[in-house]
Amino acid sequence: MRYGLFLAPVVCSLLAGLTAGCRRDASSQSSTVTRERNVAVAHLSDRDAEVICFVLHSHDSHPGDRIYFVTVTPIAEWSIDGGWSRLPESFHESIVGLQTKYRPATKAYLCKGRVLEHGTDAKAWMRWVTIKEWTSPTEVVVEDGVWCCPLGGGASTVTYEKVDGRWRIKELGPSWRS
Repeated sequence: MRYGLFLAPVVCSLLAGLTAGCRRDASSQSSTVTRERNVAVAHLSDRDAEVICFVLHSHDSHPGDRIYFVTVTPIAEWSIDGGWSRLPESFHESIVGLQTKYRPATKAYLCKGRVLEHGTDAKAWMRWVTIKEWTSPTEVVVEDGVWCCPLGGGASTVTYEKVDGRWRIKELGPSWRS
């Protein structure tokens, strides 16, 4: 709970920026992505992809009537219209067996702080799973969150470790929800 109070000003300032307007063209870029036909594409190492898959599998119990998109772009780096990097098609193929059907982030946009689907303008959810830091070859700090609209989201930071070939939670870090 103490982290929620600490992060509240950060979330509020982010919400103020996200609700400023609507533009559907993505234009942000980070050092972990490249541009392919004007779309930011995340580059994942094998171990990054493995951890992201593990996190998505561990949260695979969402209601089937929701539309979900997935990105590695943390909420702190979103632009006014989203600006999410998309995961490679090969990654999406690797998670096809999940109960939750995650769509490429580039098929969504952000308008007045709400995640919407291109083409239908349907209310949707954006999940981000961001590798913050590899502290060793078998230990990683991950930020995992979900957002649909103001007062409809949250995130947590978790340290995972790989023991005997399996990932598990080592330590829980800061979290917030709105």
